[in-house]
Amino acid sequence: MKRTIFILACIFCSMNFIWAEAQHGVVYVKAGAVGDGSSWTNAMGDIQAAITKAKEDGANRKDVWVAGGNFTLTANIIMQDSINVYGSFAGTETSLEERAKVENGKAWEFVNPTILTGNGCRLASFL
Repeated sequence: MKRTIFILACIFCSMNFIWAEAQHGVVYVKAGAVGDGSSWTNAMGDIQAAITKAKEDGANRKDVWVAGGNFTLTANIIMQDSINVYGSFAGTETSLEERAKVENGKAWEFVNPTILTGNGCRLASFL
């Protein structure tokens, strides 16, 4: 009986993993860039435009990776459902785990902080 319950639990967990929403790529952002966001070397310069682009194809939603640097906002950033936005990249990484952390720093402190400034406010290391 215990073996049957274990096997059913394993099958259920596997099915749940299959049904999880898949991430199908990344839209890249660097301060001052003018590309289409397809790579770090062809990064976009606008975080909101990258979020919008990441959401365009609902079946192939993407994450948005923002390189460290200063971004001046002229309007609010509007997040989109199921779009993950991560910051503090050096601009060469191929995985989230490659972002350099501040030694002995807090969980959210990275070597390359992404700084958003606008309307007299400033937010550093936002992601």
